[in-house]
Amino acid sequence: TDNFAIGKDGTDTSFRIAEGGALETNPRFVIKNGGNVGIGLTDPDQALDVNGNIRIPNEGKIVFGSAGSTPNDYLELYDVGTGDTLLRLVQDGVKRFSVQGVNGHVYMQNKLQIDAGSTNTNTGEISFNTQYDTAFLRSSYTDPSASTETYLAFHANTAGASNGTVAEQMRIAGSNVGIGLTEPS
Repeated sequence: TDNFAIGKDGTDTSFRIAEGGALETNPRFVIKNGGNVGIGLTDPDQALDVNGNIRIPNEGKIVFGSAGSTPNDYLELYDVGTGDTLLRLVQDGVKRFSVQGVNGHVYMQNKLQIDAGSTNTNTGEISFNTQYDTAFLRSSYTDPSASTETYLAFHANTAGASNGTVAEQMRIAGSNVGIGLTEPS
């Protein structure tokens, strides 16, 4: 049989529940003097610090801010097998972002912003990935005083799904549109 010890640890004065009979060995639950709670670790540095997985029942919510009985700001997680929605982010009671588990649809309210990921590049891409990587959308911004242009380009597979050759098919640069041209005029 497993023994548990409950009490104040003499080394750091934290409250602990430990498995095995001694507070210093195998702590399972710790409350530090400042109020941080640790599950599966001895030195929590957040209000709740968990070493391991956390199970949230279907349609469970992670609530942000002061929720009261009806939270307005939350992250909601669903079980894949129970419906279409897999993940939903709600702010001020309005759905801002969701991922559909069954059909793969992603919903975002108002604006999708893709950052280039570096201050040294002015190009961002959205890819539409299949097993053949058949298409992507590229946006490139250049300082208006520079000689190169700012554009939006559509890239697609050039011939058949499996040949793997993806090339620019259309470009919008300023008010000019080119199909099959990389420098529309």
